[in-house]
Amino acid sequence: MPLSIRSDQLKDEWKLIQLEQEESEMGVSDGVRIEKYWNHFLKLKGPDGSPKYHSVSMVIKACLSCHMGMLMLSEDSPNLVAY
Repeated sequence: MPLSIRSDQLKDEWKLIQLEQEESEMGVSDGVRIEKYWNHFLKLKGPDGSPKYHSVSMVIKACLSCHMGMLMLSEDSPNLVAY
């Protein structure tokens, strides 16, 4: 299923995330898990109550589902190699 996201909107949201200095508050240097890190940004809401980073959220959810799906597969089947 293709994602219908405007590239300019995705770039703008990505820049806004980079400008937010949330990393130091979350302790990323302390080794926070990737799903916990992104969950922080996925929960943020805009002034109208909608997701603040809608486009980035769609891409991150798709990427994490691939990553976590392969991780689950490798844990369930130790003889399979997850790439």
